[in-house]
Amino acid sequence: MFFQKIAPKSFLGKFTLQKGSLIVGSITLIISVICVISIAVEILYYKECKGCTSLVMHNAYSFSINAAIYCLFMFFVNLWFIWGVRNHKSSVVLSWVVVTGLWWGQSLVLVFVLLCMYITDTSLGWMIALAGALLAYVIMAYFILVAYGYWLTIRKITVVPPVTTVE
Repeated sequence: MFFQKIAPKSFLGKFTLQKGSLIVGSITLIISVICVISIAVEILYYKECKGCTSLVMHNAYSFSINAAIYCLFMFFVNLWFIWGVRNHKSSVVLSWVVVTGLWWGQSLVLVFVLLCMYITDTSLGWMIALAGALLAYVIMAYFILVAYGYWLTIRKITVVPPVTTVE
């Protein structure tokens, strides 16, 4: 399989995949906390908008509440992932890889659509923002591959050969 070939054998070439997965889980946990806090602050500031129409306020408010709930969900998924890595639970690690991979793909498509909708010029600011977004997506893809590589490692360890009967 293609992903097995590109999965890293170590984290940053120096650390084990278990340690790398713990670092990845901690970083994504911190990102989830930052997202929940920033979206909660954003929701509180919606009351300050004087020129916003009712439709705009309801849409922005509902999307922000949805995003806050999703980030809170990802917070608990990342906690579960850290627990799974510490206890060598292959199903937990694989679940995190799938959920985070789906989130990664969804946000990649969303950012692409938003860029297509709102880029009206090719200013330096847009190019820097695009480069930063691409860098963040590449780093997150590496994080997902590290966890996938760790899953491949613990899956090999925990595979039990089938029981055969001798007559």
